[in-house]
Amino acid sequence: MNTKTHLELHNEHLLWKSDLNMWLNDLDIWEHEMGELLDNLRIIEKAIDRHVEAYQRHMRAIREHELDINKHELDLKLLAEGSEYDERLNHEHQLQAQRHMLQKEAHQRLKKFHYNLAGLISKLRNSLVDETNSPTR
Repeated sequence: MNTKTHLELHNEHLLWKSDLNMWLNDLDIWEHEMGELLDNLRIIEKAIDRHVEAYQRHMRAIREHELDINKHELDLKLLAEGSEYDERLNHEHQLQAQRHMLQKEAHQRLKKFHYNLAGLISKLRNSLVDETNSPTR
């Protein structure tokens, strides 16, 4: 049988009280941080909403660009079938090329942001849902 002296028991209780005080202090700090976490979650949610809006604007711009290219291609086809050369079509082609480059750059920026955001959110979700990381295990 492992018997401890009164002094050993008392010292062990003091250690426990010290641990309890430290834990209570941690909980006070965490309570404040939980509010910050919730605030940050709302900020993240708004950022995702803005990303959805940017996606929708980009989708509309791409569809409009597609229509413009199709119209321009039709104009060029009509020209090839015998219409007189029109300097306006050459100018329009240059404008379409510039618009296309701007759309391409915008698409690459949105794509990079999208995959970065999706990766971060996925990592966060996985770290919170993974049962092996559960603090209650």
